[in-house]
Amino acid sequence: MLKTCAKAGWGYSLFSGAMIKSYVTIFAAALCLLYSCNQPQPDAALKRRADSIELHNKARKMALEMMKRAEDSTAYAAGHQVARTVKSYGPCPASIKTCAVVNDLRGGKAIIITLKNVSAKKIASVKLAWTVYNKAGKAIGSSAGMAKKELAKGRTGSYSWEINAPSGLRGKASVAGIYYKDGTKWLPEGSQED
Repeated sequence: MLKTCAKAGWGYSLFSGAMIKSYVTIFAAALCLLYSCNQPQPDAALKRRADSIELHNKARKMALEMMKRAEDSTAYAAGHQVARTVKSYGPCPASIKTCAVVNDLRGGKAIIITLKNVSAKKIASVKLAWTVYNKAGKAIGSSAGMAKKELAKGRTGSYSWEINAPSGLRGKASVAGIYYKDGTKWLPEGSQED
């Protein structure tokens, strides 16, 4: 009936149970190999489109968050006291006691301005302007600086800034703005600030 493989010396039939299992395994492996080689490669354009959609969604989400923060900021500002400007045509509510140009610790120059609060309110910060002069008395540069340093009524405080004026020997300062703790501010006549 069934022939045996005499050449190999095997005592099995070509269609025995063990051989059929081997044939099925080889056939299944061949099918897997055949179909795995023919799988379509992922479409690069489709992948780029998916990435683009993902980036678009992230950008949209960030834009919505930024708009929400802007709304929150506007609502916060509306709910809090906005600084009121009090322009004075009279004397400045702070007086400059000294203005000196000194050598700083790094070998450069610094300007030190001492100010006294002569107003009835507590100062939260000041804006000071200054001009630096050389040995001949010629102005060699001007600048301004903002200092956030509280200064109570009647108190004196010193403010300093580094300056780029190697030949500067003296300075002259003026008050460009007073910002009070209660949210009001004083600006000198003709100030460009709102």
